[in-house]
Amino acid sequence: MRFARIRSQIVFYYLALLVVSMIASGIMYQRINEKFTEEKVGEVSLQTLNAMNSGIESLLDSTNNYSKMIVSNNAVQEILGSDLAGNDIGILTYKLEVALSDFMLAEPSISSVYLFDNAGRKFAIDLQSAKPIRTDGIESAEWYSEAVTLDGKSIWRKNAGGIFNFETKEPQQDPQYISLIRIVNDMNTSKKIGVLVVNITVQELKKSYERSINDNKPDLMIETGYETLLDFTRPELSNYTNSSMLDVPLGSSKIVKIKDHNYLISSLVSMDRGWRFTSAQPLGEWESPYRQFNLMLLMIMLFNFISIFLGSVWISRFITTPILHMLRSMKKVEIGDFSLVRYEARTDELNQLKDRYNNMIMTIEQALKREKEEQKLIRKLELDILQQQIKPHFLYNTLESAGYLTLSGNNNEAYQIISELAAFYRQSLSKGSDVVTLREEVEITKSYLSIQNIRYPEIFISEIEVSEEAEYVRIPKLTLQPLVENALYHGIRPLGECGKIRILARIQGNRLKLVVEDDGVGMNEDKRREMQAEPYGQNESSFGLRGTLMRLKLYYGADMNCSLVSAPGEGTRIELELPLEEGNSHGA
Repeated sequence: MRFARIRSQIVFYYLALLVVSMIASGIMYQRINEKFTEEKVGEVSLQTLNAMNSGIESLLDSTNNYSKMIVSNNAVQEILGSDLAGNDIGILTYKLEVALSDFMLAEPSISSVYLFDNAGRKFAIDLQSAKPIRTDGIESAEWYSEAVTLDGKSIWRKNAGGIFNFETKEPQQDPQYISLIRIVNDMNTSKKIGVLVVNITVQELKKSYERSINDNKPDLMIETGYETLLDFTRPELSNYTNSSMLDVPLGSSKIVKIKDHNYLISSLVSMDRGWRFTSAQPLGEWESPYRQFNLMLLMIMLFNFISIFLGSVWISRFITTPILHMLRSMKKVEIGDFSLVRYEARTDELNQLKDRYNNMIMTIEQALKREKEEQKLIRKLELDILQQQIKPHFLYNTLESAGYLTLSGNNNEAYQIISELAAFYRQSLSKGSDVVTLREEVEITKSYLSIQNIRYPEIFISEIEVSEEAEYVRIPKLTLQPLVENALYHGIRPLGECGKIRILARIQGNRLKLVVEDDGVGMNEDKRREMQAEPYGQNESSFGLRGTLMRLKLYYGADMNCSLVSAPGEGTRIELELPLEEGNSHGA
């Protein structure tokens, strides 16, 4: 595989990766599915059953505490311990009813309270109607002897152990109660003085555990060891109450199939009373565990995606890294970096491509170097030609003026103009250098202005403002003088009266701003647009301005900015922004 083709390598590695990923995903899915069904759902079911047990225990404990308060109540002790003779019977009965009513209001879950004295007399408060007692009395109840033996401790029975006489035809229509029963002893002598029965409806019992859970409310069965206190409400489950199918080890769960439906059966024992709680719920009603299961499936999908993604990245790097090296090299070539590509690929095609590409890069680099040298030479020649064109242009005009002054007999003025011309050329030659400081350029311009004052007396005044930090910035020689000459000849002289030429230079950020403006005749919008759009074309009428801008453009390239503001009768303003080159110093 070392020197196989790229397509073959990609197909091979991707197929291998997909096969491994599918096998791993299948194994993970199977294991997670089995464990989720057997463990997670059972765990949630036991948690729900514990919550139901806690709710029921809380209700039973609360009822037990209220029963203790009832048996210790003074009115209860007094009426059960008296012989109820004379006129005191009505008063004591009223006190008892008031006391029991208060207890009923304090504990809304209590449906009714029944008290029996030793003589078999009944005292009751019932939110519905008073329940009739069997004619054979409570002493015949199956729980009576147990309650007496417990001597004040409570016991629980369904429907008070059958002491109430209901005459309904259908047993399932009988009222359903959970009853707390305890012997009432005299607080002073500890002798038995009566029996207390506190009834809680099955509906209140269900509310006690339904409040503790929000969703997934299962069917519940409670067994006390003596009887089934609460039975399943689903008919298909009630038929299997005593079947071994519902026999689940305490503290665990199992899945049982009953009439084509899968039920999750869970069981636990109450720590306080030893009652057995058994819950049953169809698996289809479990929502919360299945959300976790869906999350697991999502994690499997994410695992597959990450595996394939990482694998594809590794494969692409393994196969395409040489190509990426070449692409990076091509991007570097765009910015002038002709570094050679260095890598060792595992394919013959890429190694051959690398060698040929490096040969091409070296050829192009050599060709560009030759072209740069040729361009530098051409640029130098163009600058020299423009420089030589500007110098004679001014020299001819000045010598003509000196000759005119001599012929007209103004020898002193002619001598002065020739002296200023000598000073001008002495400064402008600058020992052969093409670049001077702005301070030297200003001195050249001042010499030029002195010559023009002699030639055209009282036709213009000048104002020069150069910041101290800008004086030592180096710029191409003869930058300001041609702009001043253009302002004089094309702005002030056509005005026919004295005008003003202003020169301004200062540093702005990393650029030098030069301004030459006059208050001469200005130019119309068409002329200004023509100058702004094509400032570097050839035009003999303004060769000084155009030639200067051409020189600056050749010297600075695209970093030089020029703007032209002018209007008829409002003068002309030329602004130049030149970049500060390395080595320029400001103010020293």
